[in-house]
Amino acid sequence: MAETERGVGSARLHDLFVVPRWRRRGVASALFGQVGQWAEALPEYSCLEWRSSPAGLAFYEQMGPVGNEADDSATYPFFEIKARRDR
Repeated sequence: MAETERGVGSARLHDLFVVPRWRRRGVASALFGQVGQWAEALPEYSCLEWRSSPAGLAFYEQMGPVGNEADDSATYPFFEIKARRDR
């Protein structure tokens, strides 16, 4: 958990990798879904955030989120999913 400038907690995904022989079998989708459920269950959670490597960009965008490339790390776009519940 990290606390943002606004004092709101956010969950951060650091790395999500699947070895090549297990790719394209739904493993990353299942892992990403579990991460989302974990973050959603945290009472302090307001958003889930992460950066994507160039190799993972298509996967995350296929899942729905769109990366923000407006900062100085355009090679590794920032993603954020806001909590879907009222606080």
